[in-house]
Amino acid sequence: MSKTEISKSVGESLAQSYKACVRLEHIATSYPSVVPINSKEFMLLTVKNNQDACSDLAFGSMISRGVLEPNWFEDYFFEGVYYEGQLKSH
Repeated sequence: MSKTEISKSVGESLAQSYKACVRLEHIATSYPSVVPINSKEFMLLTVKNNQDACSDLAFGSMISRGVLEPNWFEDYFFEGVYYEGQLKSH
């Protein structure tokens, strides 16, 4: 199993640990990171025709709750929004 396959498997396992979450992938290592989100953040990230303003509000909320670093985008790619382990938006 390759490093990428292992990282993907770990990310999928972590995503199933939360009802709703976002998955991030570390730019340098491809290692997954899973951040739990609340219902309001989920709604903002999955709204039809998602505008950047909605995503900014959701990520700002995660940062203010302390579950996400303010400069997360410097080290991670946004992989998607998951609900009960299933991809809902990316």
